[in-house]
Amino acid sequence: MFDPNAFNAAIARKGSTRREAAHVMNMNPATLFKKTTGKSDFYRKEIEAFCRFYEVRPDDIFFTAFSA
Repeated sequence: MFDPNAFNAAIARKGSTRREAAHVMNMNPATLFKKTTGKSDFYRKEIEAFCRFYEVRPDDIFFTAFSA
């Protein structure tokens, strides 16, 4: 399950913004919003791009046991 807190923390650690994260993942910021709120799913290439740029493991953000 996607962990929005870990996602936002990874962005903040890099001194980045969600707009830049959307650019890194090759998507519109509105699309990123839909994906981070569960209205749409992330694609593998988007996850890979995010993890490579923000230097995180996919399991720590996109495939966690997180429960809101």
